[in-house]
Amino acid sequence: MYLTPAKTRQPPRVAWSREHLFHERAVALGHALDNSTLTTYGSHLQSYLTFCKLHNFPLDPLLDMLSFYIVFMCHHIKPNSVSQYLSGIVSSLEPLFPNVCESQNGLLISHTLAGMQKLRGFTGTTHK
Repeated sequence: MYLTPAKTRQPPRVAWSREHLFHERAVALGHALDNSTLTTYGSHLQSYLTFCKLHNFPLDPLLDMLSFYIVFMCHHIKPNSVSQYLSGIVSSLEPLFPNVCESQNGLLISHTLAGMQKLRGFTGTTHK
């Protein structure tokens, strides 16, 4: 039971429906990221979707899928960049797959990234 004081300076407000609250929150979250970040994350997501289509994998970002994606992408770009790609993919897929954050932080993912960093992370020394 909620008790409200008899004399309040707050104007009366009408309760919103749950649907309205969800909608307004979605709009707010949609504006949380900068446009350039959204564009970058969109590119990262497109990379993952292309990977899944190319290999006939489901889009569900399970540990295996993300681990395979890491290994594949590390053969094409720097391992440090793949870690950034994962952040964009997770951010984009989280509304559809709420457990994707747990997958990203799993041991398989961190060990795959560490292993690929050791295998492919060295870029050599550059001198002026």
